[in-house]
Amino acid sequence: MKPLSISLICLGISFHAFATDSYDQVNNELTIPKVQVGTTLYKDVKIKVGVVLSLGNVKATEVFDVYDNTKNQLLIASVTVGSTTYNNVVVTVGHVLEVGGIIDAAAISNSSSVAVTTLLTIN
Repeated sequence: MKPLSISLICLGISFHAFATDSYDQVNNELTIPKVQVGTTLYKDVKIKVGVVLSLGNVKATEVFDVYDNTKNQLLIASVTVGSTTYNNVVVTVGHVLEVGGIIDAAAISNSSSVAVTTLLTIN
Protein backbone atom coordinates (compact mmCIF):
# COMPACT_ATOMS: atom_id res chain seq x y z
CA MET A 1 0.00 0.00 0.00
CA LYS A 2 1.30 3.45 -0.92
CA PRO A 3 1.77 5.95 1.86
CA LEU A 4 -0.89 8.58 1.83
CA SER A 5 0.27 12.07 2.68
CA ILE A 6 -2.19 14.71 3.65
CA SER A 7 -1.04 18.29 4.04
CA LEU A 8 -3.17 20.70 5.89
CA ILE A 9 -1.96 24.26 5.55
CA CYS A 10 -3.52 27.16 7.32
CA LEU A 11 -1.72 30.43 6.67
CA GLY A 12 -2.35 33.87 8.02
CA ILE A 13 -4.60 33.10 10.92
CA SER A 14 -4.66 36.47 12.59
CA PHE A 15 -5.63 37.50 16.06
CA HIS A 16 -5.25 40.88 17.62
CA ALA A 17 -5.34 41.83 21.24
CA PHE A 18 -7.67 44.76 20.87
CA ALA A 19 -7.19 46.91 23.94
CA THR A 20 -9.67 49.69 24.65
CA ASP A 21 -8.62 52.98 26.25
CA SER A 22 -10.54 54.25 29.24
CA TYR A 23 -11.41 57.87 29.93
CA ASP A 24 -11.98 59.32 33.41
CA GLN A 25 -14.31 62.31 32.89
CA VAL A 26 -13.84 63.64 36.42
CA ASN A 27 -10.04 63.96 36.14
CA ASN A 28 -9.91 64.40 32.31
CA GLU A 29 -7.46 61.47 32.16
CA LEU A 30 -7.13 58.94 29.37
CA THR A 31 -5.50 55.58 30.13
CA ILE A 32 -3.96 54.02 27.03
CA PRO A 33 -2.84 50.36 26.92
CA LYS A 34 -0.70 50.83 23.75
CA VAL A 35 0.22 53.88 21.69
CA GLN A 36 2.53 54.28 18.71
CA VAL A 37 4.63 57.44 18.54
CA GLY A 38 6.72 57.44 15.39
CA THR A 39 8.30 53.99 15.27
CA THR A 40 8.09 53.40 19.03
CA LEU A 41 5.28 51.65 20.89
CA TYR A 42 4.57 52.62 24.49
CA LYS A 43 2.43 50.77 27.02
CA ASP A 44 0.32 51.85 29.96
CA VAL A 45 0.28 55.55 29.16
CA LYS A 46 -1.87 58.10 30.97
CA ILE A 47 -2.51 61.59 29.58
CA LYS A 48 -4.61 64.67 30.17
CA VAL A 49 -6.90 65.19 27.18
CA GLY A 50 -6.79 68.54 25.40
CA VAL A 51 -9.63 68.99 22.91
CA VAL A 52 -11.85 66.30 21.37
CA LEU A 53 -11.58 66.89 17.61
CA SER A 54 -13.78 64.09 16.28
CA LEU A 55 -15.72 60.96 17.19
CA GLY A 56 -15.98 58.12 14.72
CA ASN A 57 -18.95 55.82 14.44
CA VAL A 58 -17.44 52.84 12.63
CA LYS A 59 -15.58 49.93 14.15
CA ALA A 60 -11.93 50.72 14.80
CA THR A 61 -9.44 49.34 12.30
CA GLU A 62 -6.32 49.97 14.40
CA VAL A 63 -5.37 47.73 17.31
CA PHE A 64 -3.69 50.52 19.28
CA ASP A 65 -3.60 54.32 19.38
CA VAL A 66 -1.37 56.40 17.11
CA TYR A 67 0.04 59.80 18.08
CA ASP A 68 0.96 62.38 15.42
CA ASN A 69 3.49 64.67 17.11
CA THR A 70 3.47 67.18 14.23
CA LYS A 71 -0.23 67.92 14.87
CA ASN A 72 -0.33 66.99 18.60
CA GLN A 73 -3.20 64.64 17.72
CA LEU A 74 -3.94 61.23 19.13
CA LEU A 75 -6.02 58.79 17.07
CA ILE A 76 -7.75 56.57 19.60
CA ALA A 77 -8.82 53.23 18.15
CA SER A 78 -11.42 52.59 20.84
CA VAL A 79 -12.22 54.32 24.15
CA THR A 80 -14.72 53.59 26.91
CA VAL A 81 -16.35 56.56 28.61
CA GLY A 82 -18.63 55.37 31.40
CA SER A 83 -20.68 52.59 29.78
CA THR A 84 -20.28 53.86 26.20
CA THR A 85 -17.52 52.89 23.78
CA TYR A 86 -16.43 55.21 20.97
CA ASN A 87 -14.22 54.27 18.01
CA ASN A 88 -11.77 56.26 15.90
CA VAL A 89 -11.67 59.26 18.22
CA VAL A 90 -9.20 62.10 17.61
CA VAL A 91 -8.06 64.34 20.48
CA THR A 92 -5.23 66.71 21.23
CA VAL A 93 -2.92 65.79 24.09
CA GLY A 94 -2.83 68.11 27.10
CA HIS A 95 0.22 66.52 28.71
CA VAL A 96 1.59 63.08 29.51
CA LEU A 97 1.14 61.99 33.13
CA GLU A 98 2.86 58.61 33.04
CA VAL A 99 4.37 55.98 30.73
CA GLY A 100 4.61 52.33 31.78
CA GLY A 101 7.30 51.34 29.31
CA ILE A 102 8.35 50.71 25.73
CA ILE A 103 7.15 47.70 23.74
CA ASP A 104 9.44 46.01 21.21
CA ALA A 105 7.79 46.57 17.80
CA ALA A 106 9.01 43.18 16.52
CA ALA A 107 7.29 41.42 19.42
CA ILE A 108 4.01 43.13 18.57
CA SER A 109 4.07 42.22 14.89
CA ASN A 110 5.11 38.63 15.66
CA SER A 111 2.33 38.11 18.19
CA SER A 112 -0.43 39.72 16.15
CA SER A 113 -0.56 37.02 13.50
CA VAL A 114 0.31 33.37 13.35
CA ALA A 115 1.11 31.13 10.41
CA VAL A 116 0.42 27.46 11.08
CA THR A 117 1.48 24.57 8.90
CA THR A 118 0.55 20.99 9.77
CA LEU A 119 1.74 17.94 7.85
CA LEU A 120 0.09 14.60 8.52
CA THR A 121 1.49 11.45 7.00
CA ILE A 122 -0.63 8.36 7.06
CA ASN A 123 0.98 5.03 6.07
